[in-house]
Amino acid sequence: MKKIYIGIDPAARASGNALCTFDPETKTFYCKTFATLASFIIYLNQKAGEKATFARCILVENSNLQTANFQKDKYAENNPALLFFRGAKIGKNQQAAQVVFDLCKALFINDITNQISPTNKGAKLKTQSALIDFFTPALGFIPSFAFIDKETQDCYDAIKLAFYAYILDTKQLTIKELCNINNLIL
Repeated sequence: MKKIYIGIDPAARASGNALCTFDPETKTFYCKTFATLASFIIYLNQKAGEKATFARCILVENSNLQTANFQKDKYAENNPALLFFRGAKIGKNQQAAQVVFDLCKALFINDITNQISPTNKGAKLKTQSALIDFFTPALGFIPSFAFIDKETQDCYDAIKLAFYAYILDTKQLTIKELCNINNLIL
């Protein structure tokens, strides 16, 4: 059965949710963004209701896996209001990420669904050329990218997650093994 690889970068903020589907047959990463968390959840429900002719390998970035919800920095350490704001904002994203992961596990019960923390996902790749440089050695080909809505950093993050889902499946790695390799690469 054909497999597709899905990377999900959820967020509580408006326009912060991105989903990427990687189809190895077309060698293309397809990325879609969503205006709200609610519209993203509706989309996932619709996809779960469709009869799939392929298996899904899903990887969700789950910031709830990180133990700290924010770090002090030179701008915020003497500003309790800013610390509160950042803590609340990050807490909302942690909640959104956990909800999306739990929803994917429930909706796509016959598929593989994994989660990875933002730290273990590694450094952000900020351009298409950086994505190509990072992916090409492992894929053995130069992938293409299709942005259904707009090209954002959230899309790049979802693309990286879809790539990791592919590596986890094809190389038969665990999340821990993937994280160890990722830390060596970066």
